[in-house]
Amino acid sequence: AQTKSKLEKIPLIAAGGIYDGKTTASMLVLGADGVQLGTRFMASTECQIHDKYKQAIIDAHCEDIVVVARFTNHPVRVIRNKLADEILELEKNNPFPEEIRSEKFAGSKVAAGNIENAPLLCGLCAEGITDIQSCKEIIENISRDTKEAIVETFKKYE
Repeated sequence: AQTKSKLEKIPLIAAGGIYDGKTTASMLVLGADGVQLGTRFMASTECQIHDKYKQAIIDAHCEDIVVVARFTNHPVRVIRNKLADEILELEKNNPFPEEIRSEKFAGSKVAAGNIENAPLLCGLCAEGITDIQSCKEIIENISRDTKEAIVETFKKYE
C-alpha cells in the first residue's frame, strides 16, 4: 500500500477571483479541495462593513481596482478612491514604508461611511458581484451553481 506524503494530506484551498459557482467549479476541477471567498462575502448582509463600502464593491469594475502599498512587501488591492490615488502618488517617489502610516489602512473612517478616505480592500472579482445577499443565499447559490457548472462541463465531453 502506498502512503500519502505529508503534503498530500494538507487540503489545497484556492483563493483569489472566486465569487460564484463557475469560478468555484473551475478551482475544484483544477484540483482544489475547497475555496476561500473574500470579496463576495464582504457584499453580504451579515458583513459589518458600511453599506456604502458594500455598494462600492457592487459598482466596481476591474479598472476601478488598483494595487497599492507594493513597496511595503504587503501590497493590497483596493477600489480606487481619493486615498488610493494619494497613496499611488506617494509611491511614485519610492517612499519608505513608514512614510505611509498604517492607520490609513485600518479602515476606521469606513465605519462612518467615508469611502473616499479609507482603504476599500477588494478583489478583481468585484466586477462579477451584482447584489448584496445573505451568507446563506451566497452559499446556497454557489453550491447549486457549482454543481451545475461541473455537470455542464462534463456533458460537453460525453
